[in-house]
Order: sequence, then structure tokens, then C-alpha cells
Amino acid sequence: MRRAVLTLLVGASLAGTSSAARAADAPREAQPKAPKVSAAFGKGVTVADADGDVELNIRARVQLQGAVETNAPDADGERAAADTMFLVRRMRVVFQGHVLQKAVRYYFQLGLSTRDMEPDLLVPVRDAYVEWLGLRDVSVRAGQMKVPHTRERVISSSNLELVDRSNVNAEMNLDRDVGVALFSKDLFGAGRHLRYTAGVFGGDGRNRTANRAGLLWAARVEALPFGDFEDYEFADLERGEKPKLSFGVATAYNQSTVRALSTLGDTFTTGTVDYRHASADVHAKWKGLSIFGEAVYRKADALVVGTKVGSDGGLVTERPRPALGYMLQVGATLTRSVDIALRYGEVRPLDGEIVNRDREIGGGVGWYPRGHSLKIQADYFRLIRDTSTFDDVATDRVRVQTQLYF
Repeated sequence: MRRAVLTLLVGASLAGTSSAARAADAPREAQPKAPKVSAAFGKGVTVADADGDVELNIRARVQLQGAVETNAPDADGERAAADTMFLVRRMRVVFQGHVLQKAVRYYFQLGLSTRDMEPDLLVPVRDAYVEWLGLRDVSVRAGQMKVPHTRERVISSSNLELVDRSNVNAEMNLDRDVGVALFSKDLFGAGRHLRYTAGVFGGDGRNRTANRAGLLWAARVEALPFGDFEDYEFADLERGEKPKLSFGVATAYNQSTVRALSTLGDTFTTGTVDYRHASADVHAKWKGLSIFGEAVYRKADALVVGTKVGSDGGLVTERPRPALGYMLQVGATLTRSVDIALRYGEVRPLDGEIVNRDREIGGGVGWYPRGHSLKIQADYFRLIRDTSTFDDVATDRVRVQTQLYF
């Protein structure tokens, strides 16, 4: 009996040992790799799979602004009390990254403040495009994006040297549209001395469609004789020792548009107009000094779009807005965190009765404790405008703004 019990115990022990050995020799199931997560101020939060096939970067920024602007005098020469505003000037959230491979990129941006949307179309989508960067000389971008026209508009509002863009930009820019563009940041592999963007767009502006046959064609070319630099940031916060220079020229043709400002503004109801656009700019930086100048031209193929009956029963004539604009901005970075700048801008009418002469002259100061990711800016401008009844009507504007971009 004892011998039988011992035999069973020894057999069970050997069987257990054999099972454990077989389990140890068996291949283990592959464990999923943990995603990589990183976060940094000014860089946002980035999530990527372990193999690098998919990446998502999330960033957000806010601009908080206070402004005071005097009012123009009335017919009796009296001025109303100055307008005072406190507002969230911009509130943006960006989603960007790549999928499948680093050459396939996406960029989505939402604008959540009232000023981020058009007054008659409160849709938060600002940018929504996908890019393929597989070739050096020909990359492709499709979706809603900035039209490649004026440099001041293409420069992000997060990288401005003064509180906001110029009066020339307000009247003359082409903003965003939906379309397809080809581009290269290093054409011919010449050491990033030559860039281009060319595309075709719907011509109606962001988040809009219209029943018409026309399209918007646009192209922009840039030359950087001394090599690549941050020419899409206004202030020279790096205070580089070597001179930097960038030239740009652009042209656009918007066929049969129904928008008063080509891709922006009021919508015509009595007909369409063809707009031809052109711009030229120069941007230079050296040892903290920055100089930027730009000229913009917009010509319409007719002086009258059409006539309709207004709400009061009278006739209303719809007119396009041909104009010429130019601006000059000079800045100096006193230290790596303090910058001052001056700007002059002017818009002049061309063969029309709608655009009035509009000038601005002023300047400001900025404190950049963490570059453009955290800054406080203040500026003052004298605004001199013509109206339908008076010439050279002057008002004053003071603004203070802080930006947090994380």
C-alpha cells in the first residue's frame, strides 16, 4: 500500500515538472506595445503608436484682448463716447499629425470665438486638409486652407508682432477656401532657397458653396537668397548674426465670384464679378531688426454688378471693391523677450465708389517671456478714414492682448 502511494506521488510530481517545462518552452503571446505620450509647453500633447505609424498632436491657444477706440464725429462735429471692448479675440484648437507614414499628414483647426467665424455663417471649421509629402518638388494638399496670396495673411495670427494684422489685410486678403494645391518648400533641392504653392479653389470662401461655374486660381513663389529662416514670424526674437531675406510674389484670378471681397464680405444677389489679384512682399531680419513690406492689388472686370430693389422700395446698386493697398512694418527686438514695432498701412480705391481711402499709423511693444507661446502685447494706432461725406476722419485705438499657446 505504501509502495503504491509513493508511486502515485512521484508520478504526479514528475508530471507537474514536465508540464511546467513545456509551459516555459512554449512561446508567449505578444503583448501590445504601449503608445508614446509626450507633452511640453508650446508643443501641446502628442500621442503616437509605438511603431510610429500614427501620430496625433493637440494644441490650443487663446488670445484675450481689451480695446478702446474713439468714435468719428457726426455732422455737427460731436463725438460719442469711446467704445470699450473686452473679448476673447481668438480661441483655437488644432489637431495635427500623420497616418500610415510620415509623408501623409493632416491638419484640422477649429475656431471657437465669435470673431473666429463669419458673422452670417457661425461654423467653427477654419482649416481641414490632408497633405502628401512624398516628393520634394511636388507635394499635395487638399481640403480647406489659406489661399496662397498675401504673406501677412498666411502668417499665423499666433506669430504677429503687433496685436493684430493691418488694415490692408482686412480689406485685401483672400483668407481660406476649399480646394487642391501643389507646393514645395525646397524646389529643385536648392537648399531651401526657393518655394512655391499653386492651387485651384471653389472661390466662395470657407465653409461655403455657390451655384456658379467660376473657380479661384492662385499661385505664390518665394525666394530666400540667404537660405531658410523663420520668415513666417514677424519679430526677430532669435537676434541672428547673419542677414536673412525673403521675397514673395503672388497672383490670383477669381472667376464669377459672388463675394464683395472676392472670398469674403457681403454676397452679391444681382450677378457675379471676376477679380484679378496680385501681391508682392519682402521680409528681412538681422540682429533683432525686422522689416516687412507688402503691396496688394485687386481689380474687378466691371464697376457695377447689378441693381435691385431695396427693402425701402428704392433701387440699390451692388458694386465690386477694386483697390490697392500697401503697408510697411519695422520692428526691433531689444532683448530676447522685449520687442517694439511701428507700422503704416494704406488702402486706396481703384475706379470705384465703394472703397474709401483708409490709413493707419502706429506702433506697439511686446513682452515674450516664452516666445510666441506666451506673450503680452500693446499697441496704439491713429486711424484716418474717408467717408461718404467727410475726408480724413481720424479716430484713435488702443489695444492690449495676451496670448497663451500650449
